[in-house]
Amino acid sequence: MSDHLPRPFRFDGLVHTFSGYMFHEPFVVNHHRYLQHFDKRRLHHITQPDPYEFNLYKYDIVSLIEGLGWDFLLRQQVHPACPRAVKYFYSNLKSQGISSRSLTTRVYGHLLTIPVDAMNGILGFPSQGLGIAHPSEFWKHEFKVEVEYGNFSTEPTGGSDVPIPVSWLPPRLRIFHHFLTHVLFPRSFNQDRVLPMDLWIIASATARRKLDYSSIVFGQLLPVGDENYRGFVPFGSLITRLLINLGVDLSEYRSISSTMYISALNVLMVLDLPTDISPPPRPSTSLLGPPPKPSAVKKSKSVGEPSKTGDLVFTISEGESSSDESAATAPASSPAS
Repeated sequence: MSDHLPRPFRFDGLVHTFSGYMFHEPFVVNHHRYLQHFDKRRLHHITQPDPYEFNLYKYDIVSLIEGLGWDFLLRQQVHPACPRAVKYFYSNLKSQGISSRSLTTRVYGHLLTIPVDAMNGILGFPSQGLGIAHPSEFWKHEFKVEVEYGNFSTEPTGGSDVPIPVSWLPPRLRIFHHFLTHVLFPRSFNQDRVLPMDLWIIASATARRKLDYSSIVFGQLLPVGDENYRGFVPFGSLITRLLINLGVDLSEYRSISSTMYISALNVLMVLDLPTDISPPPRPSTSLLGPPPKPSAVKKSKSVGEPSKTGDLVFTISEGESSSDESAATAPASSPAS
């Protein structure tokens, strides 16, 4: 390995964890050279010249991100992930329930019901035009594979039911597709194929059509029970940030010290990695109901299990303040006979 390359380490973020040569903590990145170094093995089949010269600025990937209205992602603060909390988020998401407009899960005794329309406000993301909450919803917006694909390529599509190989994309869009499938909307399968959702995002980027980022993230959470997603827990730091902003105290679960998890998007910036994941001030009452009384909930003995006296229920209303009943504790469970 050359001396000028950063040391390899694992990173997470809006992506699933994978190994690669990325920036380590003291590495300084110029504002206009976002990803100067990347794993050569991963990019060799994507583009030439030398992948060591790869960076988002050189290939004008930043303009595609800005065309989608996602330039705010390039300015996000570094945020670590709490793997244990993320694990409970996904495992309980399957049992609690997912709908096309909201999700319900439980983390450390907190029962959370989050509608997609409230995610931007919770995460502090701006609303960006058309929001797609479910992967199938883009068909409702007169999306045609042949038309969208023809906007930036002369290769035949082979029909709307035939997946498009990544090699058919122009070099610049191959890199952008790699960025989509590994960083923005990671998946554990078909990373060498341009799926309809990928094509829709790429076509929107080239046409500078703004999309709502958090709505698409929400759509990626819906098929979490699919066999292709088995053991796959993407969006680690984004989910951690969501939980902290909802008032879930993760300060006691410092399981990030041995392996540093950072947001892959934050690799694009010059920021120090924080070590504290103490919760910020509670959200305004427009998002959450009044906090429960300290005596209303007792700490569970086993981590991740609901408390003996009931669950904290945080219901985020769409455009309305949560009622007192939505934040009240659930009735106490009956003791085992």
